[in-house]
Amino acid sequence: MSSPEVSATPGPLLGPAAAYDGLGLANVLSSVVRSLGVDLGPADVDPLQLPPAQRAVVVLVDGLGDELLRARSGHAPFLRRALGTPGAALRLQCGFPSTTATSMGTFGTGLPPGAHGLVGYQVLIPGEERLLNELSWDAGVDPYAWQPSETLFQRAAAAGVAVTRIGPHFFDGSGLTEAALRGGSFQGARDLDARVDRAVAAVRSARRSLVYLYWGDVDKAGHVFGCESPEWTTELERVDAELARLARLVPADTAIYVTADHGMVDVDHLHRINLEHDAELDAGVRLMGGEPRAPQLYVRPGATADVLATWRERIGDRGVVVAREQALDEGWFGRGAPRPAVVDRIGDVLVALTGELAIIDSRTMRPELMALLGLHGSITEAETAIPLLTFAPETTRDRSPMSVPSVPGADEGAWAHPSPDQNPLFGVCHLAPAIGRLRFHAGLMGAGKSALAIQVGFHRRQAGRPGLVFTSADRGGAGQLSSRLGLSVSARHFDESTDFVATVGSDLPARGFVIVDEAQFLTPEQVDQLALLVDELAIDVDCFGLLTAFDSHTFPGSQRLVELCDEMLDLVEVLCWCGAPGRVNARIEGGQVIRHGSQVAVGDLIGGGEGATYRVLCRRHWREGTPG
Repeated sequence: MSSPEVSATPGPLLGPAAAYDGLGLANVLSSVVRSLGVDLGPADVDPLQLPPAQRAVVVLVDGLGDELLRARSGHAPFLRRALGTPGAALRLQCGFPSTTATSMGTFGTGLPPGAHGLVGYQVLIPGEERLLNELSWDAGVDPYAWQPSETLFQRAAAAGVAVTRIGPHFFDGSGLTEAALRGGSFQGARDLDARVDRAVAAVRSARRSLVYLYWGDVDKAGHVFGCESPEWTTELERVDAELARLARLVPADTAIYVTADHGMVDVDHLHRINLEHDAELDAGVRLMGGEPRAPQLYVRPGATADVLATWRERIGDRGVVVAREQALDEGWFGRGAPRPAVVDRIGDVLVALTGELAIIDSRTMRPELMALLGLHGSITEAETAIPLLTFAPETTRDRSPMSVPSVPGADEGAWAHPSPDQNPLFGVCHLAPAIGRLRFHAGLMGAGKSALAIQVGFHRRQAGRPGLVFTSADRGGAGQLSSRLGLSVSARHFDESTDFVATVGSDLPARGFVIVDEAQFLTPEQVDQLALLVDELAIDVDCFGLLTAFDSHTFPGSQRLVELCDEMLDLVEVLCWCGAPGRVNARIEGGQVIRHGSQVAVGDLIGGGEGATYRVLCRRHWREGTPG
């Protein structure tokens, strides 16, 4: 694919309308949908001409401006690979204002702001003397009426493409999501690695699929710490590593696209004007919408000319101040007339700051917004230039022939799923390594089982492998796996009703691993399920648990692990109080060794917390009932 020439002219000279002349955010998703074979009309209106693909993952990294990425590309080796490949990296314009709400409307619909109607961070609700925050939304505003056009996700889904959108849980059903990004299914996940795992599973769930993944912490780091801060760089490094993992795991016929919604600049708090305390600028203004780098002024009747003159004089060469009519004529919100219902949402006077300056209004802005260091919204290249990085199907990653089992009848360039009668875990994981292993890490209480489980999971993820962690009756409470050393990670709870085939089969993508702590609480049937997962999906399953209970008899689940595991590994030796090797996890009540009772009684070592009390004893002192 040849790369069009992209101007490096600063944003103010290009003008806001440049985003709607071809190389803009509005063209990204529409071109991706076309690349999947969806007919959106004449192909000559597609300036990007992305390569055809069976599947596509579009990753939108909030706040990843093109200038910021190029300046910090040494910290992003995976993304840097695209920056150095001819035709794989384009510099696009996001449009005006350069803010998330507007850009999401442009991205999701393929329309300019004047058509989709999401024209700013905070905009006037026509007929009401109040502002709508288009990020957090307002229950009294119908998102379907505010933005009635069909989204590109809806059009793709109607054409038979499996569409999955992935983001934080609270995005599902939110006003902005419904207005700009509706269509297909939504999957919520908090952490980036979990979102990547879901993206891999989703793109592999259908032979023709489109997955959209949103990540917002680069933007958050820039806002809070500044886009030139070490924290911003650290977040970029994390994103780069997870995107590299994504590329290793998706099928070979998948294209990956990485883009953004805007860039960012840092504005020192010394260079801010508070409208509440500036009577000259506040004169004639009834409401200030927009945001600090791009205020939209809603003026009192008859005050437009005076407000224009005052603001132009005060702003000077630090920005551009225009009336709404001029902005519409110059195409700030798109070429041609905006949708009639949209016009009154736009400020009477628009301000686009280009110098180190921001305008705030403490009467209407939340304190946390005014405290942000990194800002965006205006027309500088640092704020409007965004990347489009293309990892085409054949160049997404290096893949050895052994990495993917051959499937008879698979189309060239795609991998067929085994049929249900070939594999009880149909459609789950045909990209796994050739061999998986079931390991049982057995030890006494205090041997470091949980800490080792956390370590094993950490190193597997560092190697780019997705995984699921399970535990039962953990000392740290539900939803986590914790060790006595103070380490903890998120985990899923299992009990005797857990179906590991159903759970792992639906949630674990390619080359995955499973960690099970407190494995002594598994039922023999659940151990059989884990062995099936190893054999059918070629994943690695590592179980960590006790071998014997307080009565010296083997737990049923542990017994079945001994019978089926590929490898049994002893943990560190734990000593009895006498110095001899420990053999039994003795249960202590009232200073006495207990030999009868329920085999399952959750507790800890002496001095370790509430519940049943245990002490590791050698065989002799357990037999004699001497707890020491």
